[in-house]
Parts: sequence; C-alpha cells; structure tokens
Amino acid sequence: MNNWEGSEDLARKNCIIPRAGSPADVGAGVAYLASREAEWVTGQIVPLNGGGITA
Repeated sequence: MNNWEGSEDLARKNCIIPRAGSPADVGAGVAYLASREAEWVTGQIVPLNGGGITA
C-alpha cells in the first residue's frame, strides 16, 4: 500500500463540500474575479479548496 492510497477519501471526509473540485470550479472563481461585479474586490485571498483548509 502506498502513502497516497485512500487520500481522496480522507480529503472528502475533512472537507465541507464532499466532492473533488474540478477545473470548472476554479474557472468560475477566476471568471468572477475578472468580472465587473468584482471590481471592488481587492487584496483578497480567495481559497478555492472546498473548505478543506481552514485557518
């Protein structure tokens, strides 16, 4: 058994959103930040991790 076996299952259990992210999920965040609606969003860190890492 290697160290990575079962890591996706462990990540799902520890995330708020219990599914793997996709390129479309990241793309939606990038599209928002590039949009007119986000013109007042400055100097922010936008975590696109499904809630898996919390500070």
